[in-house]
Amino acid sequence: FGWIVGELIKRVTGLTVGEYFRRHVATQHEELDIYIGVPTTELERVADVLPLQHEALMADQTKPRFNDMAIKAFSNPASMMYGTNSHRWRQSEIPAANGHATALALAKFYDLLLSGSLLPREMIARCSEVQVEGIDAVTNQKLQFSHGFMLLSHSLARSSANGEISVMPPSSFGHPGAGGSLAFVDPENKISFAYVTRGLADSTLLVDLRARQLILALYSMLKPNL
Repeated sequence: FGWIVGELIKRVTGLTVGEYFRRHVATQHEELDIYIGVPTTELERVADVLPLQHEALMADQTKPRFNDMAIKAFSNPASMMYGTNSHRWRQSEIPAANGHATALALAKFYDLLLSGSLLPREMIARCSEVQVEGIDAVTNQKLQFSHGFMLLSHSLARSSANGEISVMPPSSFGHPGAGGSLAFVDPENKISFAYVTRGLADSTLLVDLRARQLILALYSMLKPNL
């Protein structure tokens, strides 16, 4: 998806997706610390990550969430497991894989979306509409996508006496990142949230346990009965 959107941007504007984002989004709004292709001047600010271990992933492939498609996706090539700290990776423009950002910048980005600063408000509403859903071939989990975002409310449901209840409203949209990072916006409660980590985890392919605990704590303050 990232390659397709990036090519559309390039053909229409003549700019790569990283160039377009910096020129028309990041530098126009509070100088957001978000890069798709980190410039040389910013490389020293990027924290090294503790990469996913190829051996751990292979040993874990017997679990239901790992299938042949997942192994191919994460290990061919296995750059997400041990190549993410190289300058070559960080300075490449891989629209769906190697964005670099601070948690604050991601939260601000989603807040700008919510405020209508980046897109018309009628388009923001479409970001909450289900466009496609089904069992994903890689994760073996049910996924829902809107226009360019993942809908996460069903992934954060909690069991109750009346069955599963959603922690966040269904209008919430965002996306998890490989290894555990996660950002989203909740239009109903006017909340933008971001969690980033340098300790990549292979325990989940959707909402990381660490991010999940933070999100549950956040909504427990808003909705004490959850």
